[in-house]
Amino acid sequence: MQLKLKSWLSTLNWFERIKFENQRNRYASITEIDNNDIAFRIATADKIEHVLPDILETLQAQLNSQLTEQTSASLSIVFTNNESNHIERWVSNDDVERFLSQLLQRIRINKVDDGNYQPFNLSIRGERVHVIPRQLSGKNTESIWLFYIFNQSAPTEKQLKWHTSTLENTLEKGLKAWAKKQAEMKYAIEQERAIYAAELHDSLAQILAYLKLKTSKIDSLCQTSELSKLKPLTEDISTYTQSAYHQTRELIVSSRLSLQTDNLSEAVSNSIQEFEHQSAIVFELDNRIQSDPLNATQSMQVLYIIRESLSNIVRHSQASYAHVLMEMKNNDSFFVSIKDNGTGIDPNAARNDSFGLKIMQERADRIGAELLVKNLAVQGTEISLCLQIGLKP
Repeated sequence: MQLKLKSWLSTLNWFERIKFENQRNRYASITEIDNNDIAFRIATADKIEHVLPDILETLQAQLNSQLTEQTSASLSIVFTNNESNHIERWVSNDDVERFLSQLLQRIRINKVDDGNYQPFNLSIRGERVHVIPRQLSGKNTESIWLFYIFNQSAPTEKQLKWHTSTLENTLEKGLKAWAKKQAEMKYAIEQERAIYAAELHDSLAQILAYLKLKTSKIDSLCQTSELSKLKPLTEDISTYTQSAYHQTRELIVSSRLSLQTDNLSEAVSNSIQEFEHQSAIVFELDNRIQSDPLNATQSMQVLYIIRESLSNIVRHSQASYAHVLMEMKNNDSFFVSIKDNGTGIDPNAARNDSFGLKIMQERADRIGAELLVKNLAVQGTEISLCLQIGLKP
């Protein structure tokens, strides 16, 4: 009996050694991570959303190799605008889109006096999860958050801190350097746009304004019978000149508008207020976008299209009411609708002043969006834009 027990213990020890060796080898392969290299990859990323998912997966595997199966975590990073409290982008190995607003709301509730943020629970897809927030950066206009999301039980604060200090330092170091680079690039672009807008205003816009006045005067002089043959020509020149002047002024306004905010929802709201002041039309904005799902290029083209639509309503529709809707469809399509109760439009008609529609279509084509212009059944016009963006921003 003693020999059998000794043999069983020996076998058990052998299995334990094999298990320990496997865990040690797995942990060794995971921990062979150059944290400086990870920070450098983040800092030099052109598109952070393309780089962070793989990095988060690596860091998540490293963290969970040190935790128990019951306390394994998923990692998410969220970028928020401090001025508007909008979510600008997020990166996660889990589906966090549906509870992003809950995360931010609970963060504000759970903030304590020393600037730290207390853990909290959320109900996600019918299951309770434990969330521990960390603010990696928040000094400028943008805050960067790291969330540890535990589906079962969470480790103690001391245990988590012991295992995540290097992870958080690596992310914080890389993301702060990346944010600084982005701020410098944004400032350089803003300065270039300011120069561009000023040059347009001081040169081309002034010339077009002069031509607009002169062509209008020539057009009115051609009302006399002896010059009536020139009337079609002067009308054509006057229309083209006014359209060119309008487009130039719109470029100037849009360039200056982009200096004020890079948040699409805020820019659309500002545009609606601007056009409301220019007319007696009542504008209504129905914004169902919790966070901006578009990149900078897409947002700028969408903003131009919306502004051109609003401008057409003010100048041509004879409407008294307009409605702007922005929403996500099926979590992968960005949709905009601009409706009015005006006189309607024939998008297929050949008009001398139809440059706006052509430019809107060109802008939609640049970002791969579908643009539709149609008359409403009762009265008015609807311009809709649909852009497939996928599940990730």
